[in-house]
Amino acid sequence: MKDKHTRPAGVGIGIGGVSILAVFVILCLTTFAALSLTSAQAGLTLAQKTAQAARSYYDADLAAEQRLAQLAAAAGEPGWEASLFGNGYTVEKQDGGVLVGFTQPVDDTRELHVQIRFALGPDGLPDGSWERVLWQVQALPYPETKRETALLSMD
Repeated sequence: MKDKHTRPAGVGIGIGGVSILAVFVILCLTTFAALSLTSAQAGLTLAQKTAQAARSYYDADLAAEQRLAQLAAAAGEPGWEASLFGNGYTVEKQDGGVLVGFTQPVDDTRELHVQIRFALGPDGLPDGSWERVLWQVQALPYPETKRETALLSMD
């Protein structure tokens, strides 16, 4: 007669091996889920910053276009060059024209630099034609912070 308590011959991983494998799979899935969530949040933050940068640029571009329209409308009037001084414009005569420049802030770190050349007629006034010489976003320099460290105090 066979003993009831003897194990049958064969190889098995048993209940402990299955539990360890299940725990390992759950840990792997949890880790991948956390990495996916972190990656999605980083992607969302980048997309929001990119959208804000584009929005800021187009707002500055619109404001610069409006300033250009005002310049073009006032360009035919006598003494228009003198009215530009002190209003954030630079005016320079060159090669039969007048180069007018200004900057338009984009955000805290960038500004739009604009230069427009107005052609002058024989009477010395703008003849209504103009061309864009410069329409470029430039980064503002970082402000330097002064750091003073007192290594030895002799007071």
